[in-house]
Amino acid sequence: MEERVLLAKKGRKLWLSLTEKYHIDNMKYVIILPDIKRQYNEPALVYLKEFLDKRGIKQALILTYDEWVLNMKEKYQKFAQIEQCSQNDIKALLQFYCLYEFAPNIIIGSLEEPSGRMGTGIIGKKNLTAEEVFKGIVYSLTD
Repeated sequence: MEERVLLAKKGRKLWLSLTEKYHIDNMKYVIILPDIKRQYNEPALVYLKEFLDKRGIKQALILTYDEWVLNMKEKYQKFAQIEQCSQNDIKALLQFYCLYEFAPNIIIGSLEEPSGRMGTGIIGKKNLTAEEVFKGIVYSLTD
């Protein structure tokens, strides 16, 4: 228990430094990609513009340690700033988020994280793909 509290404190400190460094406010969404799974990270990028437009937001900050996503910086630079964040720092942010949902403009781009999320159980039901589940559950986008 104490370990999780310490990790959450680290996450809080990190969040405060990120808000200052990247000027995070209500007009910028933060997308945390805690997995190295292209089946989640690709739809996170592909549907990001649609997600932002639906909410009237112009810019997103994506935090990841996935090299594939980091290599997409140029392709999505008009509306997304993709920044490397260590796996440990992402775990700290998630632990802080689990303790206290500290900002309404954070999206956890995963069907498995934070611990206990069970979006993967929907994949295959009624022939739904991981991409469709991600788009609907994480981004709340429906056709």
